[in-house]
Amino acid sequence: NHSCHPTSLAPGFDLEMAVRDIHPGEQITDDYGSLNIQSAFQCACGVAQCRGTVGPGDFERHFAQWDALVAAAFPVIGSVDQPLWELVQDQEAIARILSGEAPVPSCRVHALGDMPQLR
Repeated sequence: NHSCHPTSLAPGFDLEMAVRDIHPGEQITDDYGSLNIQSAFQCACGVAQCRGTVGPGDFERHFAQWDALVAAAFPVIGSVDQPLWELVQDQEAIARILSGEAPVPSCRVHALGDMPQLR
């Protein structure tokens, strides 16, 4: 489901990652503004941070906030059990980021027509 205070985002790779603690019984959510939607919709997520409308221009308006959430959560990847790790195609690139050899890519790599994939 959508939330303006998402539990997960895509960190510039072909996967989603938790960007904050997900409490028992809480839904796993994404910010639909980061999913290349074609038309705006009125948001009813109900969180205090709700922006009211989610739309195609959200990448440009919110990518810095999403990038900050991803960057803060990214280091935890190496310290938390990852039972689906074998399914991750970008393991080497993620390992370079975790070792400090490369920066965390921007969420904007997923914006259609915006930036080339950074791999």
